[in-house]
Amino acid sequence: MHSQFPDLVTVSIKRNVQLGDRMEVYTLRCAHYDHLKLKEEKSLAVTRLDRGNRNLPQWNQFVRLAAGHPLVVFSFWGLEKFWPTDRLESYHSENGKSIHDIAELACLIFPGELLQTLDELLALLARYSRQDESLPDDPTLRLFAQLTTYAASIDLKSIQDMSLLLSFEHPAPADWLARLSGLAVPRLESYHRLPENVRRPDESELSRKSSVECSIDSIFSVADPDPEGQERGPECATLTDFESRPEQVEYARQFEQALNNDEYFLAEAGTGTGKSLAYLVPALRYNAASDSRVVISTHTRNLQHQLFYKDLVQAEDLLGCRTSAVLLKGRTNYLCLLKMHIARGSASRKFDSKQLAELASILAFKDLTLSGDLSELTGISPAVRREVQCDPGFCPGARCVHYTKCFFFRARRAVGRSDVVVTNHALFFSDLMSEADILGKPGVVIFDEAHQIERVATDSMTGEISRSSLMAVFDPLDAIDPGMPNRIMSVAGIVSRNSDDSAVAAASQKIASDCGRDVSLCRNDTGRLFETIGIYISEHGLAPQTYSRKERLVDRHELLDLILDDLERLREDMRRLELQLGRLLQLVDTSELELDEIIDAESVQVVLNSLRTYTAHIENIIETDNEKWVRWLEVSPSGWYALKVAPVQIGEYLRKLLYDRYDRGLFTSATLTIERDFSFIEDRLGLEPVAEERKRKRVFGSSFDFGSQVRFVCTAFLPSPRTDFYQQRLSAFLRQLLQKIKVNTLVLFTSYQSLLKTARDLEGRVPRIIVQEGPDAADKAIHDFMQMKPAVLLGTESFWQGVDLPGDLLELLIITRLPFSVPGDPIDTARMEEVERKGLNSFASYSLPSAVLRFKQGFGRLIRTGRDQGAIVVTDNRLVKSSFGQVFLNSVPSEIEIATCFEEVISSVDSMMRRNSSV
Repeated sequence: MHSQFPDLVTVSIKRNVQLGDRMEVYTLRCAHYDHLKLKEEKSLAVTRLDRGNRNLPQWNQFVRLAAGHPLVVFSFWGLEKFWPTDRLESYHSENGKSIHDIAELACLIFPGELLQTLDELLALLARYSRQDESLPDDPTLRLFAQLTTYAASIDLKSIQDMSLLLSFEHPAPADWLARLSGLAVPRLESYHRLPENVRRPDESELSRKSSVECSIDSIFSVADPDPEGQERGPECATLTDFESRPEQVEYARQFEQALNNDEYFLAEAGTGTGKSLAYLVPALRYNAASDSRVVISTHTRNLQHQLFYKDLVQAEDLLGCRTSAVLLKGRTNYLCLLKMHIARGSASRKFDSKQLAELASILAFKDLTLSGDLSELTGISPAVRREVQCDPGFCPGARCVHYTKCFFFRARRAVGRSDVVVTNHALFFSDLMSEADILGKPGVVIFDEAHQIERVATDSMTGEISRSSLMAVFDPLDAIDPGMPNRIMSVAGIVSRNSDDSAVAAASQKIASDCGRDVSLCRNDTGRLFETIGIYISEHGLAPQTYSRKERLVDRHELLDLILDDLERLREDMRRLELQLGRLLQLVDTSELELDEIIDAESVQVVLNSLRTYTAHIENIIETDNEKWVRWLEVSPSGWYALKVAPVQIGEYLRKLLYDRYDRGLFTSATLTIERDFSFIEDRLGLEPVAEERKRKRVFGSSFDFGSQVRFVCTAFLPSPRTDFYQQRLSAFLRQLLQKIKVNTLVLFTSYQSLLKTARDLEGRVPRIIVQEGPDAADKAIHDFMQMKPAVLLGTESFWQGVDLPGDLLELLIITRLPFSVPGDPIDTARMEEVERKGLNSFASYSLPSAVLRFKQGFGRLIRTGRDQGAIVVTDNRLVKSSFGQVFLNSVPSEIEIATCFEEVISSVDSMMRRNSSV
């Protein structure tokens, strides 16, 4: 490497001491290397920069040493902690071509990894490359050398393509990549390969399917290394990190009986029950006995991955077998090699500087990934992702030149050969409602995180029409390059060239002409419709400041009266265009087309499919007398607005599509009951009409000792959240508490507005506050939170569930409000009206149960293992002062402590924290 990078200056940073909450002292070691031999070095003592021009003498020394030499630093812009931004910007503008920013390079080579510290990257590289002991003891130099050696050993064509892509906008990374081809390094036997999503055991493993004659008790008894007088599991193996629990064994027994009796099993299992293994073992045994597929559907990506990569393997170990399995997601989750190829060819005119770097990282990703799952990437902008993700319309299928390597079709083909399919609720219900039949007809359907089914199924059926989405419907019809015919004319030309019948050729040209006219009409209709809506929003002051506003559109609503004619005109013009495009495509024989011709035909098919979908949405918006659908106008703070329509009840659809189709299934979660009663979830999921003899219902308690692991406190002295001054008192309370109790803390909010107000109030008064910047930034916020102990994380909706922070990663949980739905939400309002029409009280029968289930989810964030300890503080006094508060208390496994003053809160919380520190 010394010949490729003969002259380098490195900057290594070491944190030495912290003086109070704000003053931190670091040492910056600047070293000049000639052919990797130390020539000169300087150690600079600097303080973390809060304001002003502190550390300027050190800046001058740094500039003198680095002048004229290539610079290597883990994160160049991370130096803003010590030197003013304007000086760094000036240095970068003059020397940017010779700055090797390791974090930037690592993002290219290890796309999808959250590598925010030097140590994290070193630990990752240690798994795939050896340390060069001949290098000086300089962590930055060693890391740079190790990353360079690793990158030079992977696919050369990808490296060359990345360098070419970056050459204009990112000259320093492009130069680094170009130099890699000159390094003589052995090709690595094992890349940094991302996880596989298709498992096909070899024949010897497949033949080891366990006998179904063993009892559930004997299978789970493998946890005991010497169970005297007990029957052992099939392989008599003692598994590591496994402990059988009574609740888990009973759960498995009950589920197996439900499978054998063709029943639906509703099972609430508290955290620590081990429910994944409890349902996987009976399901695999049923698969072995009946040779019928098992489909497991989850809500969160984390659980989906845990089930496939960890729990399923452990269940197989218990049974002494290996199964074929696939981790399956929706089509748009996969990288499309054809679209990536097209995007690379048009990148220079399509993408900005940041997006070019993102596309370069995707080129590396295609060689590292085994699954093509784009969720393995982080930081990819929606604009770039749209250009490279699989598209259900834009897909030549088996005619694509990349078909044999296609990630999506590889996973989809694996479904038919798999014993187990692990998928997600969104794909499951999309497949169910579209009748795409991707999943086939499984023998067993398991819904984990079943409390989310209603919301996900509703989302799957929600229609949205906005100016941008409707205008985008017609974009695939446009010509790829100026001066070329549009896609409709191209398809008509295909028909003319391939047909011997002049009448057919003439008909195709006439259809193409009519389609061009109808496209113009549809675009004009769309512009007129949304211009009217925009004027209405402006005149009625509906533009929100901080969060989206939703206005329900009931029969005879003023806006509906204004736009009814526009909607009907748009519907008729779209229907006519849909008919014409269908006629044109019927004239096309795709069996002998070239790839570019196939793409043109597929683009027209995309538009046809979209027209059918949007016409149905418009129909449901127009039919305001149909009480089965709820309609609303949604306006975001950014100025975007849309009309939306969703089903009020999904139970009727589930009965037709799910319960009438599948004979047995499991609905499981830690939060299914209200005071141990399943009635609410049965009603929401349409299970009530199912005969009682076909339903089995059980509540399995947690194996955790909540009495000793949790202090559960309610601040009765704070005002009700319904008062105007609650927010002010909440911020003051949190400031006092967090200044005294300095542990990893998660604060849950029910509105983003309250979260932002609290964050502003605490800024500068409580150190290390991490604020959730949006639903898409949750993973990054959690990563930062785990790196900055002790820290305070402020989160809203996405943090109430799915967050797993065991041990001292989370010791204090604060719930700022009982999680009732936002007043005026159109879907909730429509559902409450439906409840009232049935003669029931909507608060008691809908609002309260919904809030209790969500509260249970939030409560479950704290205790994740049998060793965790901590405190939960609820600042909403309605928990102990309202008539309905007891319903919440009866649904969680801890006794409440009522604090009448701040000192009592401190006493309870502090006593638990002292117990933690002594353990």
